[in-house]
Amino acid sequence: MQLTEKLAGQSTQSTDLAHGRKNRKDGSFFTYVDLAINSSSCLHFHQFDNPSRDGLACIARMLSARDRICSQQVREMLILWKGYHQSRKLPEPLPAPDSSVICFSLNAAINYYLLEVFQRNNFTIQEGQLKISKTGDELTRRAACFSQRLAREKRLLLHCQTAAAGEGSASLKLQEFKPERDFLGVGPLDFPSRLASTRNFPLVFNSSFFLLELADHLNPFSLLGEHYNLLIRDSVIESPAIYRRAALVSSPDQQWQLIKPGIQDFVIRLGDKFYDLQDFSLNKLSTHSIYNRLFGLKEKGYTSSRTPEQPGSCHLIIIGRDLVGYAPEGGAPIPQNGFVLALPARELNPEEAAAQRINYHFASGAQYHQGIQAGPALVTGGRRVLRPESLEEEEFFSAEAVGQPGDCGVVPTDYAADVDRTRAARLLLGVKDNGNLGLLGVEGVSLAVKNGEEDCSSGATLKELADLAVSRGYQRAINLDGGGSTNIIYHGQPLIKSAGLMGCEHNEGFAGERMVPVVGLLNQ
Repeated sequence: MQLTEKLAGQSTQSTDLAHGRKNRKDGSFFTYVDLAINSSSCLHFHQFDNPSRDGLACIARMLSARDRICSQQVREMLILWKGYHQSRKLPEPLPAPDSSVICFSLNAAINYYLLEVFQRNNFTIQEGQLKISKTGDELTRRAACFSQRLAREKRLLLHCQTAAAGEGSASLKLQEFKPERDFLGVGPLDFPSRLASTRNFPLVFNSSFFLLELADHLNPFSLLGEHYNLLIRDSVIESPAIYRRAALVSSPDQQWQLIKPGIQDFVIRLGDKFYDLQDFSLNKLSTHSIYNRLFGLKEKGYTSSRTPEQPGSCHLIIIGRDLVGYAPEGGAPIPQNGFVLALPARELNPEEAAAQRINYHFASGAQYHQGIQAGPALVTGGRRVLRPESLEEEEFFSAEAVGQPGDCGVVPTDYAADVDRTRAARLLLGVKDNGNLGLLGVEGVSLAVKNGEEDCSSGATLKELADLAVSRGYQRAINLDGGGSTNIIYHGQPLIKSAGLMGCEHNEGFAGERMVPVVGLLNQ
């Protein structure tokens, strides 16, 4: 579709900022901002360590707003809890109820045990507090301890859509409560604008994809809001590439490169042992295998959520830099934001390995100082490389492409499976023809914040974003998380209107801003 353009601009010592508008023949348009970063060595990635103080309430309002806007049945009750960092382990390994899985992760144990009592309907809500009704066995006693701990540490929120009007109303809400949908652990999320204001960073922007849809975090080891795929901070690989997608990384001499790493490109240190993952079979049964959520797709046409049974083996469940659990003899749940490493049981003591954090390095010997992975790749060599096949090639497999009942796809599970039809708010990070980094954002306003305005930026397709990047002088660029997460905070103010859902506002002028787990920032 033919586009025409209007431009305006301004500059500071560390950045050059341009605003523009692209008009389409059908009368629609999108607006964009293009921010050239002149101090590329000052760009870092920041991962929030703890859920924000108001995070649970904001998540509850966001989920409620989504239900209303998407014409879904509004959930009468949500039970949300602030998750712990994945490095937070149980004092002793704990078997999951009715499963061969062993938990090291405190988060997983809370999920497993409380979900079990919810499914048994062995709980009540009394004076706004969660109570386990009967504690006559070890499982319910453990669940009660976890519930009391969350309440004591003020990590638990019971969110009702409407105020209870007596015992009958409360009973109705409990009848409508669906544990796997309405009981959610929330990971470390916060608002980019809050970080910008409290730390006085001149630039903060969202970056990587994270677990947001229900299908993303059904695994007991995962939390809503957790980041996934490659993240490098100050030369430390905080999480490896799980799926082979585009990443932008900086070398020690601050040269930014576009690469497409996958899980087999790494050497992993577990305890005192090193494993080169190139030697492991990917998503195939072998003595040494790696499994991610693409397991089963090539052979059966749909993904599998568990590894195969394998007597004599040990299947290690890994998220980021932490061994969070294992399944003796296979059958491990595969987290969307992690992977499972299958080894002969005699090779490694899981309990000893879980006592230390995991380290990664690239098998090629390459070293990088900063890095973020999202995808797909949009531009290389100053030309658009995005094609209709790009999403499939970069291992995107959304729920809409699923043909098998119960298959949730691969994260991001709600991602549109086209490059030239779906218009949305967009964000890319890339390198311009002068060698400087650039950040290009397209505004796309959701129904939640449109408020009856007809003359609004419609967002762009991935193809339009790639073509815009080429016209703006980008030599290489990758797509970052967009949609409702799209956010650029520049000297304390948002450069584009949020496309997020109403109910998430925490600060005047930031209505609809979405909390995210990882941001890019300029520290001078």
